[in-house]
Amino acid sequence: MEYLSSPGATSHLRRLATIESTLEDISNCFELGLIPDEATADELTRLLRAAAQAQEANESAASKNHLEEFRTVVQSLPPAQIDTAAAQTLREDAEYLLGDGERGSGGPS
Repeated sequence: MEYLSSPGATSHLRRLATIESTLEDISNCFELGLIPDEATADELTRLLRAAAQAQEANESAASKNHLEEFRTVVQSLPPAQIDTAAAQTLREDAEYLLGDGERGSGGPS
Protein backbone atom coordinates (compact mmCIF):
# COMPACT_ATOMS: atom_id res chain seq x y z
CA MET A 1 0.00 0.00 0.00
CA GLU A 2 1.12 3.53 -0.69
CA TYR A 3 -0.21 6.43 1.34
CA LEU A 4 -0.42 9.74 -0.52
CA SER A 5 -1.04 12.85 1.52
CA SER A 6 -0.37 16.56 1.33
CA PRO A 7 -1.54 19.35 3.63
CA GLY A 8 -5.05 20.56 2.82
CA ALA A 9 -5.67 17.83 0.24
CA THR A 10 -7.60 14.59 0.38
CA SER A 11 -5.40 11.68 1.40
CA HIS A 12 -5.32 8.54 -0.73
CA LEU A 13 -4.33 4.97 -0.05
CA ARG A 14 -3.24 3.08 -3.16
CA ARG A 15 -2.45 -0.61 -3.59
CA LEU A 16 1.01 -1.45 -4.90
CA ALA A 17 2.08 -4.96 -5.84
CA THR A 18 5.16 -6.50 -7.35
CA ILE A 19 5.87 -10.11 -8.15
CA GLU A 20 8.27 -10.13 -5.20
CA SER A 21 5.69 -8.70 -2.79
CA THR A 22 3.13 -11.22 -4.00
CA LEU A 23 5.63 -14.04 -3.44
CA GLU A 24 6.05 -12.73 0.10
CA ASP A 25 2.27 -12.69 0.50
CA ILE A 26 2.12 -16.37 -0.49
CA SER A 27 4.89 -17.25 1.94
CA ASN A 28 3.22 -15.35 4.76
CA CYS A 29 -0.16 -16.93 4.00
CA PHE A 30 1.40 -20.38 4.13
CA GLU A 31 3.21 -19.64 7.41
CA LEU A 32 -0.03 -18.33 8.94
CA GLY A 33 -2.05 -21.32 7.74
CA LEU A 34 -4.15 -19.25 5.33
CA ILE A 35 -2.84 -21.53 2.59
CA PRO A 36 -2.69 -24.79 4.54
CA ASP A 37 -1.38 -26.99 1.71
CA GLU A 38 2.30 -26.62 0.78
CA ALA A 39 1.60 -27.94 -2.74
CA THR A 40 -0.85 -25.08 -3.33
CA ALA A 41 1.67 -22.50 -2.12
CA ASP A 42 4.35 -24.10 -4.31
CA GLU A 43 2.11 -24.01 -7.40
CA LEU A 44 1.28 -20.33 -6.89
CA THR A 45 4.96 -19.56 -6.33
CA ARG A 46 5.92 -21.48 -9.49
CA LEU A 47 3.49 -19.44 -11.59
CA LEU A 48 4.79 -16.14 -10.25
CA ARG A 49 8.42 -17.15 -10.73
CA ALA A 50 7.62 -18.12 -14.33
CA ALA A 51 6.04 -14.69 -14.85
CA ALA A 52 9.13 -13.02 -13.39
CA GLN A 53 11.47 -15.03 -15.61
CA ALA A 54 9.44 -14.16 -18.70
CA GLN A 55 9.43 -10.52 -17.66
CA GLU A 56 13.22 -10.55 -17.22
CA ALA A 57 13.55 -12.05 -20.71
CA ASN A 58 11.36 -9.22 -22.11
CA GLU A 59 8.64 -11.73 -22.98
CA SER A 60 5.69 -9.64 -21.85
CA ALA A 61 3.05 -11.86 -23.48
CA ALA A 62 4.40 -14.94 -21.68
CA SER A 63 4.60 -13.01 -18.40
CA LYS A 64 1.00 -11.88 -18.80
CA ASN A 65 -0.09 -15.46 -19.54
CA HIS A 66 1.55 -16.72 -16.34
CA LEU A 67 -0.06 -13.93 -14.31
CA GLU A 68 -3.47 -14.67 -15.82
CA GLU A 69 -3.00 -18.36 -14.99
CA PHE A 70 -2.01 -17.36 -11.43
CA ARG A 71 -5.19 -15.30 -11.08
CA THR A 72 -7.32 -18.13 -12.51
CA VAL A 73 -5.80 -20.68 -10.13
CA VAL A 74 -6.32 -18.38 -7.13
CA GLN A 75 -9.96 -17.80 -8.12
CA SER A 76 -10.58 -21.53 -8.56
CA LEU A 77 -9.15 -22.66 -5.21
CA PRO A 78 -11.79 -23.87 -2.76
CA PRO A 79 -11.89 -22.38 0.75
CA ALA A 80 -10.29 -25.57 2.11
CA GLN A 81 -7.14 -24.72 0.13
CA ILE A 82 -6.99 -20.96 0.73
CA ASP A 83 -8.57 -18.53 3.17
CA THR A 84 -11.10 -16.24 1.48
CA ALA A 85 -9.29 -13.02 2.51
CA ALA A 86 -5.94 -14.44 1.35
CA ALA A 87 -7.47 -15.38 -2.00
CA GLN A 88 -8.89 -11.89 -2.39
CA THR A 89 -5.52 -10.29 -1.62
CA LEU A 90 -3.67 -12.52 -4.10
CA ARG A 91 -6.32 -11.94 -6.77
CA GLU A 92 -6.04 -8.17 -6.26
CA ASP A 93 -2.24 -8.44 -6.50
CA ALA A 94 -2.60 -10.32 -9.80
CA GLU A 95 -5.03 -7.74 -11.15
CA TYR A 96 -2.63 -4.96 -10.21
CA LEU A 97 0.26 -6.77 -11.89
CA LEU A 98 -1.86 -7.33 -15.00
CA GLY A 99 -2.83 -3.68 -15.09
CA ASP A 100 -6.49 -4.46 -14.35
CA GLY A 101 -6.39 -3.00 -10.85
CA GLU A 102 -5.97 0.50 -9.48
CA ARG A 103 -2.81 1.13 -11.48
CA GLY A 104 -4.67 1.12 -14.79
CA SER A 105 -3.49 -0.45 -18.03
CA GLY A 106 0.02 -1.20 -19.05
CA GLY A 107 0.68 -4.77 -17.91
CA PRO A 108 3.65 -5.89 -15.88
CA SER A 109 6.45 -3.41 -15.52
